[in-house]
Amino acid sequence: MWIGALERINGAGITRLAAVHRGFSSYEKKLYRNAPMWQIPIELHRRIPALPIFCDPSHIGGRRDLIAPLCQQAMDLGFDGLLVESHCSPDDAWSDAAQQVTPDILDYILSMLVIREKVDLGEDLASLRKKIDEVDNDLIELLARRMRISRKMGEYKKEKGMTIVQPKRYTEILDKRGAQGSLLGIAPECVKNIFEHIHEESVRQQMEVINK
Repeated sequence: MWIGALERINGAGITRLAAVHRGFSSYEKKLYRNAPMWQIPIELHRRIPALPIFCDPSHIGGRRDLIAPLCQQAMDLGFDGLLVESHCSPDDAWSDAAQQVTPDILDYILSMLVIREKVDLGEDLASLRKKIDEVDNDLIELLARRMRISRKMGEYKKEKGMTIVQPKRYTEILDKRGAQGSLLGIAPECVKNIFEHIHEESVRQQMEVINK
């Protein structure tokens, strides 16, 4: 939707464009007013590298105590700038009072920001990237191995007349791997997302076997 909107504006002849990340609303009650979902603006930047992207920590946080850490997170992720709501008397603001800070506080937040370099500064990083590439290669090999087993399961299910999706087993995998990830310092939601995609591909592989 973001890219579609930019394309329509560009098509109308307005070519000097930028995107503002205000987070994404959700029915779930969580810490933030709008969930940051940083992966979405990161993907937007990957697809359109020349597009400036600014972060609006006021609307993401919805609370003035969240503005400073959100500002730093945005800078750490390489955003091009910030939009922060400020008011001389925030509690008297006619709208969004809870997410506004005084000019003095805004000045303090900005003075404390750490602005990091976007460029590769040394050989140590290249060495670490090489190690990541090696692990990624191992991951792909393991995924391929897992899918070969999935295809064998597809053959078994075809022979026995079983349905491909077994909800109880799927839930067991998500719960077990989420807990395992948490113990190893990986967010359970991250592990859940990964295994959802793995399960989706496993189902596709088994469908291919069953429909031969």
